[in-house]
Amino acid sequence: MMALQSRINDGRDKFCSKKCLSLWMSNNKSESKHPNWKGGKYKVSGYVYVLSKNHPHKSLDGYVLEHRLEMEKYLNRFLLPAEVVHHINGIRDDNRVENLELYQDNSQHFKEEHQHFTRNSYGRFVSI
Repeated sequence: MMALQSRINDGRDKFCSKKCLSLWMSNNKSESKHPNWKGGKYKVSGYVYVLSKNHPHKSLDGYVLEHRLEMEKYLNRFLLPAEVVHHINGIRDDNRVENLELYQDNSQHFKEEHQHFTRNSYGRFVSI
């Protein structure tokens, strides 16, 4: 029995069915074969996300913040979800270990970051 030709060969990507399109996409347009593939990294709000499909704390699409991965590599363990990695110089894509600081949780991070501030009469933080 002869297999159906899933791709109509007229120079454009046309397919005989959605099933054939899906099959072709899974074999030819996934990750590194896709024309928009950026090597498994992307940036959002200055933070670098890295594809890490086997990470226990990955996002639904399989990405983890790069600074968390760098800290995990340095500590040789996975970070707990509550642990916070802080960029000392404030540059979000500077993920060198010497620029990263680990806090037990967000409240500890907040206290450390705002120790040089006081609240004004409106309850807002202002520099001392």
